[in-house]
Amino acid sequence: MFGPRSLLVGWGDNSSHQTNVPADLNDIVAVAGGNYHSIGLRHDGSLIAWGYNGDGQTSLPAIPLRLVSISAGDFHSLALRADGSVIGWGNDWFGQTNIPATVVNAIGIASGYHHGLALIPAPALRLRSWSSGLVIEWSGPGVLQWAPALSGPYKDLPGFLQSFTNSDFSLPAVFFRLRR
Repeated sequence: MFGPRSLLVGWGDNSSHQTNVPADLNDIVAVAGGNYHSIGLRHDGSLIAWGYNGDGQTSLPAIPLRLVSISAGDFHSLALRADGSVIGWGNDWFGQTNIPATVVNAIGIASGYHHGLALIPAPALRLRSWSSGLVIEWSGPGVLQWAPALSGPYKDLPGFLQSFTNSDFSLPAVFFRLRR
Protein backbone atom coordinates (compact mmCIF):
# COMPACT_ATOMS: atom_id res chain seq x y z
CA MET A 1 0.00 0.00 0.00
CA PHE A 2 1.12 3.51 -0.70
CA GLY A 3 1.53 6.09 2.03
CA PRO A 4 1.35 9.86 2.27
CA ARG A 5 3.40 11.71 -0.31
CA SER A 6 2.59 9.34 -3.17
CA LEU A 7 2.42 11.11 -6.52
CA LEU A 8 -0.67 10.58 -8.68
CA VAL A 9 -0.26 11.10 -12.43
CA GLY A 10 -3.00 10.98 -15.09
CA TRP A 11 -2.80 10.71 -18.91
CA GLY A 12 -4.87 9.88 -21.99
CA ASP A 13 -8.33 11.19 -22.89
CA ASN A 14 -8.93 14.29 -20.80
CA SER A 15 -12.15 15.51 -22.45
CA SER A 16 -13.89 15.78 -19.04
CA HIS A 17 -10.82 16.66 -16.99
CA GLN A 18 -10.62 13.11 -15.64
CA THR A 19 -6.82 13.12 -15.88
CA ASN A 20 -6.44 16.60 -14.31
CA VAL A 21 -5.29 15.40 -10.90
CA PRO A 22 -6.18 17.98 -8.24
CA ALA A 23 -3.21 20.03 -7.08
CA ASP A 24 -1.35 19.04 -3.93
CA LEU A 25 -3.00 15.63 -3.87
CA ASN A 26 -0.33 13.68 -2.03
CA ASP A 27 -2.28 11.54 0.41
CA ILE A 28 -3.84 9.03 -2.03
CA VAL A 29 -3.50 5.29 -1.36
CA ALA A 30 -5.74 3.96 -4.16
CA VAL A 31 -7.24 5.28 -7.42
CA ALA A 32 -9.93 4.19 -9.84
CA GLY A 33 -10.93 5.50 -13.25
CA GLY A 34 -14.44 5.41 -14.67
CA ASN A 35 -15.56 6.39 -18.14
CA TYR A 36 -15.00 10.15 -17.72
CA HIS A 37 -14.32 10.46 -13.99
CA SER A 38 -11.66 9.50 -11.47
CA ILE A 39 -11.78 8.81 -7.73
CA GLY A 40 -9.10 8.57 -5.13
CA LEU A 41 -9.01 7.00 -1.70
CA ARG A 42 -7.16 9.18 0.79
CA HIS A 43 -4.86 7.91 3.49
CA ASP A 44 -7.49 8.75 6.15
CA GLY A 45 -10.19 6.66 4.41
CA SER A 46 -12.01 9.58 2.79
CA LEU A 47 -12.59 10.12 -0.94
CA ILE A 48 -11.89 12.70 -3.60
CA ALA A 49 -13.33 12.69 -7.12
CA TRP A 50 -12.91 14.73 -10.29
CA GLY A 51 -13.96 14.75 -13.94
CA TYR A 52 -17.42 14.43 -15.49
CA ASN A 53 -20.29 14.59 -13.00
CA GLY A 54 -23.38 14.37 -15.23
CA ASP A 55 -24.69 11.36 -13.28
CA GLY A 56 -23.43 12.24 -9.81
CA GLN A 57 -20.37 10.00 -10.03
CA THR A 58 -18.10 12.69 -8.56
CA SER A 59 -20.69 14.00 -6.08
CA LEU A 60 -19.44 11.98 -3.16
CA PRO A 61 -22.05 10.73 -0.71
CA ALA A 62 -21.94 11.85 2.89
CA ILE A 63 -20.29 8.74 4.28
CA PRO A 64 -18.18 8.07 7.34
CA LEU A 65 -14.46 7.50 7.05
CA ARG A 66 -12.85 4.05 7.16
CA LEU A 67 -13.13 3.19 3.49
CA VAL A 68 -10.66 0.54 2.39
CA SER A 69 -11.25 0.10 -1.34
CA ILE A 70 -12.77 1.92 -4.32
CA SER A 71 -13.87 1.05 -7.83
CA ALA A 72 -15.16 3.19 -10.69
CA GLY A 73 -17.58 1.97 -13.35
CA ASP A 74 -18.88 3.67 -16.46
CA PHE A 75 -20.83 6.49 -14.77
CA HIS A 76 -20.94 5.13 -11.20
CA SER A 77 -18.55 4.29 -8.38
CA LEU A 78 -18.39 1.88 -5.45
CA ALA A 79 -16.58 2.02 -2.11
CA LEU A 80 -15.89 -0.73 0.42
CA ARG A 81 -16.05 0.20 4.09
CA ALA A 82 -13.83 -1.36 6.74
CA ASP A 83 -16.91 -3.13 8.19
CA GLY A 84 -17.47 -5.00 4.89
CA SER A 85 -20.43 -2.93 3.70
CA VAL A 86 -20.49 -1.49 0.18
CA ILE A 87 -21.88 1.85 -0.97
CA GLY A 88 -22.50 3.11 -4.48
CA TRP A 89 -23.30 6.44 -6.13
CA GLY A 90 -23.77 7.90 -9.58
CA ASN A 91 -25.78 6.44 -12.47
CA ASP A 92 -28.18 3.67 -11.41
CA TRP A 93 -29.96 2.89 -14.70
CA PHE A 94 -29.20 -0.81 -14.32
CA GLY A 95 -29.22 -1.02 -10.51
CA GLN A 96 -25.43 -0.80 -10.29
CA THR A 97 -25.52 1.46 -7.21
CA ASN A 98 -28.41 -0.39 -5.55
CA ILE A 99 -26.32 -2.70 -3.39
CA PRO A 100 -28.19 -5.95 -2.52
CA ALA A 101 -28.89 -6.59 1.16
CA THR A 102 -26.95 -9.85 0.85
CA VAL A 103 -23.71 -7.91 0.32
CA VAL A 104 -22.29 -8.04 3.85
CA ASN A 105 -18.77 -8.71 5.08
CA ALA A 106 -17.36 -8.03 1.61
CA ILE A 107 -13.60 -8.25 1.20
CA GLY A 108 -13.30 -6.89 -2.34
CA ILE A 109 -15.26 -4.88 -4.92
CA ALA A 110 -15.18 -4.16 -8.65
CA SER A 111 -17.22 -2.03 -11.03
CA GLY A 112 -17.99 -2.81 -14.63
CA TYR A 113 -19.67 -0.88 -17.40
CA HIS A 114 -23.17 -1.07 -15.86
CA HIS A 115 -22.66 -3.45 -12.95
CA GLY A 116 -20.87 -4.00 -9.66
CA LEU A 117 -19.29 -7.00 -7.98
CA ALA A 118 -18.49 -7.84 -4.36
CA LEU A 119 -16.38 -10.70 -3.07
CA ILE A 120 -17.96 -12.24 0.02
CA PRO A 121 -16.27 -15.05 1.96
CA ALA A 122 -18.22 -18.28 2.33
CA PRO A 123 -20.01 -18.61 5.66
CA ALA A 124 -18.60 -20.99 8.25
CA LEU A 125 -20.80 -23.12 10.47
CA ARG A 126 -19.49 -24.93 13.52
CA LEU A 127 -21.40 -27.15 15.93
CA ARG A 128 -19.88 -27.90 19.31
CA SER A 129 -21.15 -30.03 22.15
CA TRP A 130 -20.71 -28.76 25.69
CA SER A 131 -21.86 -30.16 29.02
CA SER A 132 -24.67 -27.58 28.93
CA GLY A 133 -25.75 -28.69 25.45
CA LEU A 134 -25.12 -27.95 21.80
CA VAL A 135 -23.52 -24.64 20.76
CA ILE A 136 -23.93 -23.44 17.16
CA GLU A 137 -21.61 -20.75 15.84
CA TRP A 138 -21.32 -19.23 12.39
CA SER A 139 -19.52 -16.42 10.68
CA GLY A 140 -20.07 -14.66 7.40
CA PRO A 141 -23.28 -13.78 5.60
CA GLY A 142 -26.46 -15.78 5.56
CA VAL A 143 -29.25 -16.76 7.89
CA LEU A 144 -28.85 -19.75 10.17
CA GLN A 145 -31.84 -22.10 10.04
CA TRP A 146 -32.79 -25.15 12.09
CA ALA A 147 -35.27 -28.01 11.83
CA PRO A 148 -36.32 -30.92 14.06
CA ALA A 149 -36.01 -33.31 11.07
CA LEU A 150 -33.96 -33.39 7.87
CA SER A 151 -37.10 -32.85 5.81
CA GLY A 152 -37.82 -29.67 7.77
CA PRO A 153 -39.60 -27.47 8.11
CA TYR A 154 -36.56 -25.22 8.47
CA LYS A 155 -36.99 -22.05 10.50
CA ASP A 156 -34.80 -18.95 10.64
CA LEU A 157 -33.10 -18.44 13.96
CA PRO A 158 -34.07 -15.16 15.61
CA GLY A 159 -31.65 -12.30 15.28
CA PHE A 160 -28.00 -12.51 14.37
CA LEU A 161 -26.41 -13.65 17.61
CA GLN A 162 -23.56 -15.67 16.07
CA SER A 163 -24.09 -18.50 18.58
CA PHE A 164 -27.01 -20.40 20.03
CA THR A 165 -27.53 -23.11 22.64
CA ASN A 166 -30.22 -25.79 22.96
CA SER A 167 -32.35 -23.44 25.08
CA ASP A 168 -32.80 -21.10 22.08
CA PHE A 169 -35.10 -23.54 20.23
CA SER A 170 -38.81 -24.23 20.71
CA LEU A 171 -38.45 -27.85 19.48
CA PRO A 172 -35.45 -30.17 19.56
CA ALA A 173 -32.99 -28.72 17.05
CA VAL A 174 -31.31 -31.49 15.13
CA PHE A 175 -30.54 -30.17 11.65
CA PHE A 176 -28.92 -26.87 10.74
CA ARG A 177 -28.12 -25.05 7.53
CA LEU A 178 -27.13 -21.60 6.33
CA ARG A 179 -29.45 -19.91 3.86
CA ARG A 180 -28.04 -17.11 1.72
